[in-house]
Amino acid sequence: MSSGWLLPVDARLVTPETHRQVLDGVTIETMGANPPHALAHTEAAHVFRGCLAPGFAAAVDMLTRLNAGTDLAPDVSVFPAAPDPVTGRRQLEHITFEVCDSEDTAHVTDKARRFTARGVRRVFYVQVRQRT
Repeated sequence: MSSGWLLPVDARLVTPETHRQVLDGVTIETMGANPPHALAHTEAAHVFRGCLAPGFAAAVDMLTRLNAGTDLAPDVSVFPAAPDPVTGRRQLEHITFEVCDSEDTAHVTDKARRFTARGVRRVFYVQVRQRT
């Protein structure tokens, strides 16, 4: 899924592996998760790793360039494993999951809107405390 006017999804605003994301040009420090959140990451990743359709891959906390000033990482992503046939770069996620323990619902909703505006087909919100 390539669009000429959008920046490549793998064009970084921050260095990967630095626990940083960028939202509207502001760098955000991200921290490691507490056990309920971190355990839910593992469960979500485990579910998708075992049932992916051929040609798809899953990743945890992979940065995605959403627009000129935003480079965010969904908790779990499902995306085509092959590079984009036109650009040779990573393709956009088809599905993302946000695993939330104490995160503000408004923040997660904003993040979901940004991913869908970029073209992500489905965004799921996993609430750890309610097990939903």
